[in-house]
Amino acid sequence: MRLVGRLNPKHSWICSLLDLNIHEDFIDDFETIALDARNAEYFTPQESNEILGVIESWSGLRTLNIKTIYPDLTTKIEKTTGKIVDRMHFYQCEGNNIKGFQEHVSSIAKRTHRDKCQWAGVIYLWGEAGTYYNGEKIDFKENRFIWYDAQEPHAPMASIEDRCVIVVFMS
Repeated sequence: MRLVGRLNPKHSWICSLLDLNIHEDFIDDFETIALDARNAEYFTPQESNEILGVIESWSGLRTLNIKTIYPDLTTKIEKTTGKIVDRMHFYQCEGNNIKGFQEHVSSIAKRTHRDKCQWAGVIYLWGEAGTYYNGEKIDFKENRFIWYDAQEPHAPMASIEDRCVIVVFMS
């Protein structure tokens, strides 16, 4: 992959691996949103599916859609990406959950998945586990926003620490 990058005074380094985009220091009121994530109500996949009337699976816990709770963040994501935010959720995995998920499958290729939407993103809130994207390792960094073609293989990295992110699904 070819790395494309530029210096941006507001968001420090912004780079792109063709269909992967990275933006540093993305959330303006990061501390407030991270605190909200710590106090949010989370659901298992089964609980969420029952409430929303859908069939999805993931490891860990996720909130219901927070898109309308954070309209300024939603607007910033849409302006940054040129995409429409369909849904976004706080998403937590306990370190042992991610670690167990990673250890039970022997190769990265088998751990990855593709989403139903065309575009997805992650804003890292806390933890240390980054993301595997299309064979590349993207390191965790607090308040980093990555967005990418969700049809390319991707997965969370292993960690013994708890991980919380905002996941964003876009069209």
